[in-house]
Amino acid sequence: MPEDVYQALLTKEIRTTADFIKWCQHIEEMQQRLIGHTKFPRLPNVVPIASIDTENDLPSLIRKIFRDEIQKLTVPQTMESQMGIQSIETIVREEVRRSLNPINSKRARTAYSRPQRRIQPTTEPTLEQSPRKTDLWRTTNNRPVCFHCGRPGHVVRYC
Repeated sequence: MPEDVYQALLTKEIRTTADFIKWCQHIEEMQQRLIGHTKFPRLPNVVPIASIDTENDLPSLIRKIFRDEIQKLTVPQTMESQMGIQSIETIVREEVRRSLNPINSKRARTAYSRPQRRIQPTTEPTLEQSPRKTDLWRTTNNRPVCFHCGRPGHVVRYC
């Protein structure tokens, strides 16, 4: 449940504490509506799942969410300390050394290969190239030939 509230609050634009409290109350109201609205009558010996949770009030829920999130943030740091963090002195020395090194003005050469020339596939000319059927009705300068009289420049409907 705290993860659900946290995920719901992540999507909101929360800038102040009042906004945070307002959204938490809104989420709590929505959960109460969800619990209060039942499709079927509940048996007297069955307890709703939401009432089983130990956090009954909003402040304790917020505290639990914050504890969980802080714990998630601090766990990786403890792992780093076990692996051995460099002393501050070593880190400062390294940063000073990096800042005193001159900036390399030479540009690194790109390692791209040169473009290869494409070899054009050679087509063997056929001995007899048959004209297309559409070429029969056109001249060499692409003027149409009349189907009726055979003269170039017009078609049957203008003959």
